[in-house]
Amino acid sequence: EVDKVYYISRGALKAADRRYSNTGNLYEMTLNSTATVEECIDADASKMQKAYHFIPIDKLSAYNGLRTVVDVLGIVTTVGPVGSIKRKSTMEELIRRDVTLLDRTGKTINLTLWGELATHEGAMLEKLEYPLLAVSGVRVSDYNGVSISTITKTTLQINPVEEPHAEELKQWFADEGKTLLVEGRTTEAGEGLSSRRASLSGAAGNAEYETLSDLGLEETPASKEKPHYHTIKLTVAAIKPDQPMWYLACPEPGVNNKVVEDNGRYWCEATQKHYDNFNRRYVVSMKALDSTGDGWLSVFDQQATEILGVTADELAQLRDKADGSYERKIKQACWKEYVVRLSVRTDEYQDILRKRCMVTRCTPVDFQAESKRLLGLIQKFTT
Repeated sequence: EVDKVYYISRGALKAADRRYSNTGNLYEMTLNSTATVEECIDADASKMQKAYHFIPIDKLSAYNGLRTVVDVLGIVTTVGPVGSIKRKSTMEELIRRDVTLLDRTGKTINLTLWGELATHEGAMLEKLEYPLLAVSGVRVSDYNGVSISTITKTTLQINPVEEPHAEELKQWFADEGKTLLVEGRTTEAGEGLSSRRASLSGAAGNAEYETLSDLGLEETPASKEKPHYHTIKLTVAAIKPDQPMWYLACPEPGVNNKVVEDNGRYWCEATQKHYDNFNRRYVVSMKALDSTGDGWLSVFDQQATEILGVTADELAQLRDKADGSYERKIKQACWKEYVVRLSVRTDEYQDILRKRCMVTRCTPVDFQAESKRLLGLIQKFTT
């Protein structure tokens, strides 16, 4: 059990075979049927802190495809919804959740949490604002240029208190990092590692935002095209009040899968359970515009709550009143400016390929920071 101390006897200690070991340790211990493991009740686990070897996010691409695992420390900037995929070989459903990390290099990286880490720790992260996360033992892959994902042995520590690097990162984020994030001046760790992404990302690291016209929404997309990402400052122009604004989700903490009514109760395929109630979660289509054009965006629960100012359950209560408050609340959300992070990918609907824009991050425009950004651009163009 994590954070407990044990006496281990009769284990076999030998030098680690670095070809097959991914711990980085010089030695490894093997336990067989004669070994004994006994909990040490009187030990103070707080004095036995784990030794991290954090790799800066901008250096992670060097570990692509290697057997070794790495430790990463970062500020959590976004927490995605829980999703699932099926393993083709066994048809087993695997629970996952994507989290974005930022560190002092100004780079961000996608961390995929699997299993209980996605449901339990992921739900905890969802409730916190910009928490620190120490991740030990993650695998690096070349997905989206470079990304990291948890494995069976991965451990997470939220807001570590005994880690000196954590305080340094926290102070950096307060002094500088949050401004970089709000102004959209962070870049993805994998940016430039894929020729396709490089051609779509524009001027990486530039303080100028991209525009809706840069997305090429009218172009015919390739069927195998990977998602690509853009940071844009835009205005929410329209939200149709007569659209399906939400779906009925599993009430289990950390599980956002859809439930269906079944004899007065609600069945969740992901948990294989019936429930007496459900949670509403937003799936909203919104029209947005900037100075170059307009387009329809798909906005999910966390970002839609930010824009609408109420949860889906609260908005449903307004609709049930039938006194116009539902329509007024939706109208109030329009004509406000946000800095958004968009994921653009290809969908096929009725044999027609189309581009779909999904909001993965949404921040109201900080007009003080925005004024500084614009003054910096004016100075740039006048010198």
